Amino acid sequence: MYLTAQKVVRPRTQETGINAFYHEHGRRSWEAPPSPDRDPGKLVADRVRIDPPVGNRVRSYVDLVAPDGTPAKEILAAFQKFLAHTKQKPLPWSGTEGSYLFRLGMDAALAKTWRAELAALLVDAIKLLPS
Repeated sequence: MYLTAQKVVRPRTQETGINAFYHEHGRRSWEAPPSPDRDPGKLVADRVRIDPPVGNRVRSYVDLVAPDGTPAKEILAAFQKFLAHTKQKPLPWSGTEGSYLFRLGMDAALAKTWRAELAALLVDAIKLLPS
C-alpha cells in the first residue's frame, strides 16, 4: 500500500487543507518497498479537501509504503522507529524500516512544529485505511 497525505495551498485563493490518498499494490511481496514515484499502485480511496488535487503548492507531506493489509498499529510502530533515528537530520526525511518506506518533508515555517504537523497529516492518512 501507498498512503500519502499532503498539506496543500491553492495559489490563487491561499486556501489550505490536507489531501490524502490510499493506493494498494495487490497482495504481492517484496524484498524492498517499491518507490511510490515509480509504482504508486492502484488508487483505492482519497480525501480531497483542496480541489483540484493538482496545481497546488505542497507545504508538507508524509508518504508511507507497506504491504497491503498492514494494520495501522504496525505502520505507526515502524514509523516511530524510523523517526527515532532520522529526526536528528535536516528535513526532508526518507528511509526504510524493515519492509516499510517512509518519507516526509515540510516548509521551514512548518518544521518548527514538525510533530504537530506530522500528527495532522497522519490522522488524515490513517483514516483512509480499511477497518
